[in-house]
Amino acid sequence: MRYNIKDENGNVINTILATPEFMAANYAAGTYELAAQQDSAPAFEDPSAWFISKDKFNARFTPSESIRLELAQIHNPEASLQAQQIAAALRVVEKQKSDVQYLDLTPNSANRARIEAGLGYGKAAGVLTDARIAEMMAKPAPAERYRG
Repeated sequence: MRYNIKDENGNVINTILATPEFMAANYAAGTYELAAQQDSAPAFEDPSAWFISKDKFNARFTPSESIRLELAQIHNPEASLQAQQIAAALRVVEKQKSDVQYLDLTPNSANRARIEAGLGYGKAAGVLTDARIAEMMAKPAPAERYRG
């Protein structure tokens, strides 16, 4: 249940979730009240549920995608400047990924945005589609989660 915690003047200074037994054992009478709003609390999700091991993330690429991404990273001085920039970006992304143990796919995080941007170079190289990028960024299954 939700309880309002009051200061010495009776002003609500906090709202907590607790059982009636907890409140009676830990707060003096008159220092709390049952809150008017009793909607359910949002479910807590362990942030690490969105951490995927690097190996499991790499396994999300199909063999064809992996081969095509490897080939797209090769420097070709005869290629267009744009193709050379994409190849360089793919090499940088691969280097950055090699330096980590897991990838954080938490929605709305800066890490997720960087990973999506890296996958965007795979799209620019003609290897990945928006749909595949969305699949790659899906919440890890329990077996894929990083257990550091």
